[in-house]
Amino acid sequence: MTQRRPLLIIDGDSFAHRSYHALPKTIRRRGDKGAGAILGFANFLLRLYETEKPRAVLVGWDSLDEPTYRHDALEGYQSGRTFDDELVDQLDVLPEFVAACGFANAKEGGYEADDFLAAAVGKEEKRGGTAVVASVLAREWQLNRLAERLDALA
Repeated sequence: MTQRRPLLIIDGDSFAHRSYHALPKTIRRRGDKGAGAILGFANFLLRLYETEKPRAVLVGWDSLDEPTYRHDALEGYQSGRTFDDELVDQLDVLPEFVAACGFANAKEGGYEADDFLAAAVGKEEKRGGTAVVASVLAREWQLNRLAERLDALA
């Protein structure tokens, strides 16, 4: 039996944040703008693609410009959360990089990457496929582990 290639679903913001904080701020690009998040994210993305050999890639992004339904439902949700201007600049560039690689982006006002990840997993499983979720956040690892256990039971 031939194993189908999975849909690779990536939490773009989590990898971008990790890269930004892990790499030196001395990594620069044209115009003396920061590039650490871009470099680190690119390395993660390409390594994941090479390792997983997916049929397609979807990268989900948080919307920073407007509140999500979580802000309405949960008082104080992400209150006090701030981002360095250099990180925000790189978060604006990263979807362009993803698209240049031929991969899909999911970003829409009022939504977070989690929303797109969960929707994509559900849609992929409904079509009988396999989804691999990549995130540095614990809740996505839990989602991925649950999907693996459900696959094992099927």
